[in-house]
This record gives sequence, structure tokens and C-alpha cells, in this order.
Amino acid sequence: WGVKQTSQRLFDFACALAGDDVDKMKEMQAAVEKGFKQATGAWGRELPSICKDTFDATNKLFDDYYASKEEQTE
Repeated sequence: WGVKQTSQRLFDFACALAGDDVDKMKEMQAAVEKGFKQATGAWGRELPSICKDTFDATNKLFDDYYASKEEQTE
């Protein structure tokens, strides 16, 4: 239930929905960001640091995915 495990689950879910489509992955990343913003609104203030850490770790997984796709096209 830690940052690494939760961010990986979020990323894996996005991959399952998007397949191997980079544009769909960008939509999934935007959806994750929207979800965190909605959670912040529902919480009524800044989320606990573990949430920000999870968001950052999830974005890093997306960034790593995009980088791997760029390497494949070179």
C-alpha cells in the first residue's frame, strides 16, 4: 500500500486501458491528474504528502514510458 505499489497500480491500470497507444496514455495521465485534483477538492485542503509522493511517482512512470517509446522510434 506504499507509494511505489500504489503508483504502479495506477500506471498498470492506465496501461491496461490504453494498450500501447501513446496518445491514449497521455489521456490516462491527464485523467490521473484530474483525479488527484478532485481528491484535493474533496479533502478540502492540500492532500497529505504521501498523496503528492504517489502522484509524483505515477508521473515518473508515465515519463519513463514516454522515454522508452522515444528510444524505440530512434
